[in-house]
Amino acid sequence: MTDQVAAPASGAPAAPAAAPAAAPAAPAVQSPAAKPGDVAAPSAPAEPTPVDWGKTGDSGLDMALGYIGKRGFGQGHPAVQAAMEGNFSLLRAELAGMGDRAQGYEAYVALAEKAYQDTVKQHEANEAEAVKAVLSVVGSPDQWAAIHAWAKANADDKEREEINSMLGGTPRQAKAAAVYLKDLYERANGTVVEPERAVKPTAGGGGYQPGNGGPITSAAEYSKAVNELHKKLGHRMEGSPEYEQLKQRRRQGRQAR
Repeated sequence: MTDQVAAPASGAPAAPAAAPAAAPAAPAVQSPAAKPGDVAAPSAPAEPTPVDWGKTGDSGLDMALGYIGKRGFGQGHPAVQAAMEGNFSLLRAELAGMGDRAQGYEAYVALAEKAYQDTVKQHEANEAEAVKAVLSVVGSPDQWAAIHAWAKANADDKEREEINSMLGGTPRQAKAAAVYLKDLYERANGTVVEPERAVKPTAGGGGYQPGNGGPITSAAEYSKAVNELHKKLGHRMEGSPEYEQLKQRRRQGRQAR
């Protein structure tokens, strides 16, 4: 028997199965619209840039400066500027506002304040010694005032700067400056300025009157007052109530500037 091949079914071949339809895209998630009165979440505060203060030689002050330096307080910061004039309230407020980032700040501010007070006391002691040294050369506040006024009017800018630096230095430097100016003054005016031992106790007017005046803001005014008190009390000036009062007025004057 002859094999027969069945004829194909009439019509077009069957179409392949349709591809499944793509799944619908998930709807986009939209942020809820901001409503009036909504408050944005606060951003984390930026970390301050540390400031290196270096070393001062005072261990307590170095600790205080290291502490505020790590928290971004440099010499140009307004709170630091105020502290350098004796006002530490602004620095305390700034550190308190830092919260946990400035824990224990009170102890460090206290160290800085003590260092400032010690520096003021030392400066006052140096000023008093410098006054005595100048007085031993020129004799009296009135004579020194005359020499000082003459030097101010005749010295050039560079010489004036050097002399002021010496007068503001150690007692030995202040004395050297007084000797130099006294010599120039005598040559220019044909006079001789007598040293302190030749000055009468009443020279220069009525002298210092305790209890007078408010804060002393001028170093020259303070020096004159100390000179007058020294004329009145001599070696008894140290530790006297009048001298303590003068120093207190000078401290008040520094804080008032």
